Amino acid sequence: MYLIDKGCDTRLDRPYYGTPFPLRVETGNLWEDLVVLNLRALGVEAYRPRQIFPKKDKKLYGLLQRDILIKLNRTRRLVVEVKARRDPWRFPNVLVGDVASFNKKMFTIGAIVIADSLTGDCRVAPAGDMSEWLTVQSKALSYSIPLHLFSPLDAFADAVLDGAFD
Repeated sequence: MYLIDKGCDTRLDRPYYGTPFPLRVETGNLWEDLVVLNLRALGVEAYRPRQIFPKKDKKLYGLLQRDILIKLNRTRRLVVEVKARRDPWRFPNVLVGDVASFNKKMFTIGAIVIADSLTGDCRVAPAGDMSEWLTVQSKALSYSIPLHLFSPLDAFADAVLDGAFD
């Protein structure tokens, strides 16, 4: 288990539903920054790409936005999606997003980081092979990842540094 120290920043524990889109983006950005800082502390060359989108264009944002990039070599980057959830480990699967939005993304996602917004616990699941992912009916048809596919953030960092994603 790798814990992110979120300090006393209450913006990191906003509920997703009912929160306006700009505030959801701000909360997501804060979590992405924390994950990047922790990956760097573990020796991984991670960064958030500079991206500018029209303020209210949710569709374009969903298609093109990338949370974190990890430098694998001079030309290759691993795209990492970051999701913050309240107590995500209490169920046998973790909901990661609706199928339609996820499948429309223009960039291939290599891994998904799930951060527990209450404790800061971060775990990572590979996203390249989605054969073990489940589809479940939530507010929309959504992808759900079984808990056994998740590993601690430091184990993910070791795998990246060992060349597992090259």
